[in-house]
Amino acid sequence: MNLRFHPENATLVSYAAGALPQSIAILVGAHIEMCRACRAEMETVGALAGAAFACAPVEQVDADAFARLAARLDGEPPPPASRQAREAADLPGPLARFVGGGTEAIAWREVLPGIEHCRYTLTSTRGESALRLLRAAPGREIPDHSHSGQEVTLVLSGALGDGARVYQAGELCDLDDTTSHNPRVHGEDLCICAIAEEGPPRFASAEVADYLREAGI
Repeated sequence: MNLRFHPENATLVSYAAGALPQSIAILVGAHIEMCRACRAEMETVGALAGAAFACAPVEQVDADAFARLAARLDGEPPPPASRQAREAADLPGPLARFVGGGTEAIAWREVLPGIEHCRYTLTSTRGESALRLLRAAPGREIPDHSHSGQEVTLVLSGALGDGARVYQAGELCDLDDTTSHNPRVHGEDLCICAIAEEGPPRFASAEVADYLREAGI
């Protein structure tokens, strides 16, 4: 299936450079795994980066540097994936590894009628960000809100309508802090998506914002 909606070019470049907040990087990596076009584009970006690296000035390193690195790699094999993670066919690899399994491993919690979520806070050298898994019934919508930073949404199953666009499984919505919207589940199927937030959402309704804050969400 040809996917229509992808990360912005600036987001892909930042991903290749390792400059994205961790939650956004996880979802961009998950989309790339699902998207042939973005995988090809990342191969091009990698080739360009390799060419630039080859032209960089030569740096002197210790004579035994490679041997020391090889010894460390030999002594620290990566841990085997858990059986649950290996069987997590309903989540793309980067997201399944983060969650520790498929959607059945997620501790869903109702946040609004017909809408469940599970929120994770991630901290890295790029700062703090949030990753939210969302499961919503047909016709349900997220109240109108804007963003305090970049927000990336990856549809995992079902479809999500946002303005004139309808995002299908594998497609990614990449928004900045100038956008205000209220996404709605499109069609007759349950929708599951993953949302990465650079900062907390800003809900247009003070009542909704107060309710979610008092609920500790």
